[in-house]
Amino acid sequence: VRSAIRSSIEKAPSISGDPMQGDPMSGDDAASCDANSVLSVDDVFTNRVERPKLLKVESTPRDDHDASVLKKLMKGKKTDWKRAKNAAAKILDPEYNCKAFFEDITAAFPELRLYCLETEGGEDLVSSGRTADDEYQRTIGALFATFWIMRLDLDG
Repeated sequence: VRSAIRSSIEKAPSISGDPMQGDPMSGDDAASCDANSVLSVDDVFTNRVERPKLLKVESTPRDDHDASVLKKLMKGKKTDWKRAKNAAAKILDPEYNCKAFFEDITAAFPELRLYCLETEGGEDLVSSGRTADDEYQRTIGALFATFWIMRLDLDG
C-alpha cells in the first residue's frame, strides 16, 4: 500500500503544473516559494488517519458486477443516525475533540468503508487516478475541515 501511495503522491501534478511555481491564485512566483512549505512523502505518511480494515471484493460476472458488489458490501449496513446526530450536536462542545468526531463519523457512515476495498489484483486506482486510500484520506480531511471551520470561534 505504501508503494502505491508513494507513487500516487510523486505523480500528482501541482495546481500550476509546476511544483516549484507559487500559488497561481495569489500572484506568488517561484522566488517566493519556501522549501519548508513543501511536504515530503514521509510527512504525508505521518499525517494520515488509519483506514479501516479492507473489505474483500469477490469476483463476480462482469455484466452486473458493480451493482452486485455494492449490494453485497453494504448488506446490513445502515447509517447510524445516533452517532451522526451526536457529531452534529457536540461539534461546538469545547470538550469534543477531533478524535471523537472521527470515531462518530466513521461509525455513522458505513459507506466510508467503500474506499477500503481489497480486490484480486491488489489496490486499484479510482477514477481520479489516485489510490483508494488517497481518496479516503481526502474525504476524511474534508470532514475534519468541516469540524475545524465550525469551531473557529472556539479554539481556532
